[in-house]
Amino acid sequence: MYMKKIPPFLLFALMAFTGRTQLSDAPPKLASSARFPFLSASVAPAGGPGPGVSTWTSFDTFSPAGDGKTDESAKLIQALTYCRMINSGLLINPTKTYALLTPIDYTFTGTVAIRSASEGKSAVFYLTDNQPSAVTFSAAAGTFGTTLAKDIALGDQSITLTSTAGLRVGDLIMIQSNVDWPIENLTKKGEYNVVEQIDGPVVLVRYPCQDRYSVSEVRAVNSFFFARLYMQDIELNVRKTANRSVVALSVKNTQNTVMDRVQIRNAQYASSQFYGCYNTEISRCRFDKANEEGEGYGVAMVGGLFYDVHDNRSYGCRKLCDFSSNRTGGPTRYSRAVGNVAVGEGTTSRGRDLFTVQSFCVATHGGAESILIEGNTAINCSQGFQVRGRDVTLNNNRILGRCLTPISLSGGQNHTVTNNTYQSLLTGKTGTGGPAPNYALYPKAVIALSNTL
Repeated sequence: MYMKKIPPFLLFALMAFTGRTQLSDAPPKLASSARFPFLSASVAPAGGPGPGVSTWTSFDTFSPAGDGKTDESAKLIQALTYCRMINSGLLINPTKTYALLTPIDYTFTGTVAIRSASEGKSAVFYLTDNQPSAVTFSAAAGTFGTTLAKDIALGDQSITLTSTAGLRVGDLIMIQSNVDWPIENLTKKGEYNVVEQIDGPVVLVRYPCQDRYSVSEVRAVNSFFFARLYMQDIELNVRKTANRSVVALSVKNTQNTVMDRVQIRNAQYASSQFYGCYNTEISRCRFDKANEEGEGYGVAMVGGLFYDVHDNRSYGCRKLCDFSSNRTGGPTRYSRAVGNVAVGEGTTSRGRDLFTVQSFCVATHGGAESILIEGNTAINCSQGFQVRGRDVTLNNNRILGRCLTPISLSGGQNHTVTNNTYQSLLTGKTGTGGPAPNYALYPKAVIALSNTL
């Protein structure tokens, strides 16, 4: 099997993805596979693990009702805006509960930091399902309508634009192509990068481009000002009023974002979605009942670069996490899922058995490239791990309990599957000596291979 060489710049940049503090019942972190040697280093992530603010302000200062019934959306926006002005984080009182009955769509620059006033004790927000997205944080958009003035070759770090008006060093830049990415026709070529230097129309970006682009195929080059979200010890709980599909938390085009010990419940379509973000850490979170029929994600990565999803738990979700593409901004690249545990038992939003409909621990769509899936545990998932895209490594994972297909290689190129263990009981029936396999009902195969590979 052809093994794609990891570019030297990524060996350095991805040293940020190191082993973190791990929950006690997770499988032990194992040595990263040879294809991802950068994951064994011990270097702090870019931007640091902290919140990036100089002080903290209590939400109580803004006199919220805190009764779990009064709509606090306007006061939360007021508090976030004030805190950004003084570079402060927002402390939430965990002895109260807060209702956000009006969907929040907050566009910002700089840092938004939100955490419980008591470490390790969640502060609870109740969300409504009256709109598709309950809470959205978006980086403010920069230059619009810009395009290429010169073709980009594979590996270029300097790109020439027709205009750089409004562009700033540190901005996130997104290249959008009209041409299909070769692995999946639902994904367009495109990529995200960070502006390092601007010299007239020439822009130096942080990482070499991962595709080549012609002037004629690129429809837009957009930018987003630096924006960072930090969230810790927060619970987002969706209250169903009409059983509508909802994304509890949407995060768009941020940089160096951290989501730690966050619990998201009953979101149905997706607990959280990250669109085109750069350098994001999602750790020690819990996701419950993201169980939409045919969908349902604890964490969905939709385009972007460097996602570190580690030591999280999901219960009754269709998927703990999924790496996919923006479709206009390109694939999700150079990311990992490590030490996560998914329990696939439960029912979907329509009352069907989640095991029958399909539940997964970790999946990659066609719009995913260079993803490491390591040290995760799938329990009673109909498919433990589903792999598509390009250059995905599945190493040292465990599949326990009932399972129809422990590992499904559903499409793509250059995947590596090593050292995974399959201890499925195959059936819920118990006889003499314990549960017995039923090969008439469940397949013998550990790995299912698609003819599209």
